[in-house]
Amino acid sequence: MMYLPKESYDCVCSYMLGMDVACAGDLMDGFHDWLVPTVGHGDNLAWQGLVLYLAFPNSQVPRSRLGDPTNEKVAISCLFMYFESFVNFKQTNGLNKIKLRYQS
Repeated sequence: MMYLPKESYDCVCSYMLGMDVACAGDLMDGFHDWLVPTVGHGDNLAWQGLVLYLAFPNSQVPRSRLGDPTNEKVAISCLFMYFESFVNFKQTNGLNKIKLRYQS
């Protein structure tokens, strides 16, 4: 977290979006589509919101959980855990498999 102004979920998401731009959109390509079947709903949400549903599964409004330092760490850990799983899946199966899984 040494490159971020504070340890918050929003800062980490912003950093990742910046990295995605630097990688010409290849870094996050397919992440949203991979998350929707994992969450089971929310194809109208951005990936940032989908991760919060995974981090706080019993919350109707997971964004309201942010602000508390402990919950911020939970959300950040969840983001990194699911992003790592996504990258592994994408490297093993390819982006087409993610798109097909999302469409079904």
